[in-house]
Amino acid sequence: MKTQRHNSGTASEKNAEALAAFHSFLSAIEAPPAEAYAFLKPHLKPRSVKKKTVFWPAGMPSRHVWFVASGLVRGYYTQPDGTETTGWLAEAGELVCTPAGLFTGATCDDCLATIQDSHLVEIPYNVLQNECAQFGYFCRLVRSLLQHALVKQDERLRLLRISNAQERLNRFANSSPDLYMSTPACVLASYLGISKASMNRMLPVSGRAVRLDLDSVQRQSA
Repeated sequence: MKTQRHNSGTASEKNAEALAAFHSFLSAIEAPPAEAYAFLKPHLKPRSVKKKTVFWPAGMPSRHVWFVASGLVRGYYTQPDGTETTGWLAEAGELVCTPAGLFTGATCDDCLATIQDSHLVEIPYNVLQNECAQFGYFCRLVRSLLQHALVKQDERLRLLRISNAQERLNRFANSSPDLYMSTPACVLASYLGISKASMNRMLPVSGRAVRLDLDSVQRQSA
């Protein structure tokens, strides 16, 4: 279901590639009826987002869904002491959202940020929700989104239940090798509940000797 896209080309070409990747993503779940997709397409907003950019800040109710056409994205929250804790990671070919804000309209404590230069397709959730009665396809798409969010959360909880940190890292490396190699070490550490010092000691044992650090993210208005 995941699709990879190159970052070369003009802005319009990249936007077209992002929309084509999103259509392929939908088709992999269930081919969208032509009438339903024709209604949805004008509401889709493809956008390029530089790496280390917060594209949706904390403190705002998020009523959007984003498709990651290329790049790498994370969701995180900031502890009172300023420590960032990564709650999830998403690579190309995945849908991302803040479930609490999306389904309840509540203000969310999570930030959404890019780890790499990324191309996203923004989808207003109210469009999907309001047109469910007219297009049953949107109902099935929303259900698929909810299932995906639950599965991602369950995957992280399963990892965190592994008491041995090295085993936790190895399990993640084996189950998600691309994410393991492309995610900065400090982000991996917060995602897996491992200290940065321990992570740097364990990475060579897990077959990754490169130490990567994430600089302070630059905020960008959505």
